[in-house]
Amino acid sequence: LAQESGLSIVFRAAYDFSGNCPEVPLERILGHIRQIAPILNRYSGIVTEVQAGFLGAWGEWHGVAYTEKTPQARQ
Repeated sequence: LAQESGLSIVFRAAYDFSGNCPEVPLERILGHIRQIAPILNRYSGIVTEVQAGFLGAWGEWHGVAYTEKTPQARQ
């Protein structure tokens, strides 16, 4: 629908929008990134932005309780 309408998409993944920050293991996050990658690639013409996402209450990387808090884990 977006493609036919000439719209573009900004994608941000988040596990929670309530601020509760459930625990999510790093391997699960990486698995979800692997699952969504083909879809984002398929629609790369209309997905104009992929925000960091996944970590933090709204995918904004603030107040993270999901995984190891190391620079390596965030990369």
